[in-house]
Amino acid sequence: MLTKGLDNYQGTAGNDTIIGSIDSGAGANAELNTISSIDIINGGAGTDTLKVAHASGAVTLGSLSNVEIVEIDSAAAAGMTVNSSSISGITNLNVVKAAGVVSATAGATTDVSVAMKSAGAA
Repeated sequence: MLTKGLDNYQGTAGNDTIIGSIDSGAGANAELNTISSIDIINGGAGTDTLKVAHASGAVTLGSLSNVEIVEIDSAAAAGMTVNSSSISGITNLNVVKAAGVVSATAGATTDVSVAMKSAGAA
């Protein structure tokens, strides 16, 4: 679990799941903003997943290495933009739920999937 401020996460030899959230738009709850550009996340060996709950603001993934899967669940009705094209090693960029428009950019070797969901739907 990532925290507010600087995180230096070191994964294990197994399959790790790293969890964080982003709420940095207007009227944001700073307690929920646990992923930022200053975070250092190293998944280590195995197939590692970064799960991101997105409420508002820009999707910033921090400094990632050895993380193969990025999974984003966005409740932002205003939409979201994510760019992982400069991060090597990501094999899957999955937007598992989006309440608004999605703009996703990934590297040539990254599979991208997006599932849209109406705002307020369960």
